[in-house]
Amino acid sequence: MHYILLAFLFVPFIIFINSQFKKHKMLLNYNGEKHQKFTTKDQIPLTGGIFIFLYSVIFYYEYNSLFCLYLLSFLILGILSDKKITASPKLRFFIQISLVIVFVFEFNLTISDIRIDYLNYLLENDFFKYFFVVFCLMILINGTNFIDGCNTLVVGYYIIVAFIVYHLKLYEYLNISNEIFLSLLVFLAILYIFNFFDKFYLGDSGSYLISIIIGSILILIYQTNSQISPYFIVVLLWYPAFETFFSILRKSFKKDSPLEPDTNHLHQLIFLFLNKKFKNNKYNNPLSSNIINIYNFILLFLASGKIQDSKFQIMIIVINIVIYLLVYLNFYNYN
Repeated sequence: MHYILLAFLFVPFIIFINSQFKKHKMLLNYNGEKHQKFTTKDQIPLTGGIFIFLYSVIFYYEYNSLFCLYLLSFLILGILSDKKITASPKLRFFIQISLVIVFVFEFNLTISDIRIDYLNYLLENDFFKYFFVVFCLMILINGTNFIDGCNTLVVGYYIIVAFIVYHLKLYEYLNISNEIFLSLLVFLAILYIFNFFDKFYLGDSGSYLISIIIGSILILIYQTNSQISPYFIVVLLWYPAFETFFSILRKSFKKDSPLEPDTNHLHQLIFLFLNKKFKNNKYNNPLSSNIINIYNFILLFLASGKIQDSKFQIMIIVINIVIYLLVYLNFYNYN
C-alpha cells in the first residue's frame, strides 16, 4: 500500500514544482507556434517528463537502475527539444534513433514471432530482429509526440493501455507486483487531472518517456508469453503508431517534411469542429481528447477478450484504421 501512498505524494510535489517553474519562467509552453493554439496561449510548464522520470526512479530503480539511466537520456533530449535547443527535426531524429538503438541492444528487446512465416524467417537474423524493434519504438515515440496536441490525449490513452494490462494481470509475467503496477495507474490518473486543468503539459520529454516505458513493458510481456498474439500488442498501441504512418503519408503527399509539426492531426480537426459548435467553451480541448479515448477504450477492451486470437486482433486493427480514415475525412472536409 505504501507505493500507492507514495504516488499520491506527487500531488503536492507537482503543485510546488509547477509554481516554481512558472515563477521563474522556466520550461514554459507557449512560444507562438501555430500548432500550439490547440492548447492555450497561457504559459504552462512542460514538466510532465520530469514527473514521469522521478516516478520511474522512485518506483523502478530497484528493479533496474540502468533502465532509469536510459530514461534520463530521453528526458534530457525531450527537454532540449522543448527548449528549442535541438530545433532541427533531423538532429532530434538522429539523436532519438541513436538512443533507441543502444536502448534496444542493452535490454535485448527483440520480437521473434509475428505469425507471418516469411517475416519470422527474417527475424531469425540478429540484425533484423533488433532493427524491427527499433523501428517499432521510433514509430511509437514519434506517434505519441504527434498526438500530444490536446490535453489528456496522451496520458488518457496510456491510462487505457495500462488499465488493460492491469485488468489482464499481464504485469505478473515481469514479476512486477500488483501494488507497484496499481501505483502506476494512480500516478497516471494524477497526471491526467493536472493535465486536464492546464496545470502542466507533457512536452516532448513526457511523450518520449511515457511511450518508452509502456512500449518496453509491452515488448517484455510478449517476450515472456508468446501465447499472446503480437497483434494484440499492436492493437494496444495502434493509435499513436497509425498517427505516425498517416502523418508521414499526408505530409509527403503535400511535399511537407514529415518531421515538422502541423495542424491537421485528427485531434486538432475535432478540436476545431467543437470550437465552431461550442464557442468559448474552455473544455473543448480535453473534450476532443476524451472523445477519441472513449472510442479507444471500447475497442481496446473488446480486443482484450481474445488476446491469443490473431485473426480477431487483425480485424480490430482494420476496423480502427477504416473508422479513423472515415472520421478524419469527414472532419477534414468540414473544417
